[in-house]
Amino acid sequence: MQLGTSGKVSFLDGDLTFDSFFDYNFKPGKVVTDLQVGYRLKDNLYVVIEGRYNGFLPRDQQLGAGLGLEWKF
Repeated sequence: MQLGTSGKVSFLDGDLTFDSFFDYNFKPGKVVTDLQVGYRLKDNLYVVIEGRYNGFLPRDQQLGAGLGLEWKF
């Protein structure tokens, strides 16, 4: 069984966004969560930075970060 929540907040008329989710998996007692910050480059194109924690991975691999482009529609 899993309990999850997610959300999004926008600022500056949608030019700056914060997206996040949190999942708790009861039987193994593990958490997966992330936070993504996006900045609009043009129209629906955003540059994003993301940080993630994955409790299912080995301890030395549980934290991660990424940089990318996202098209929102």
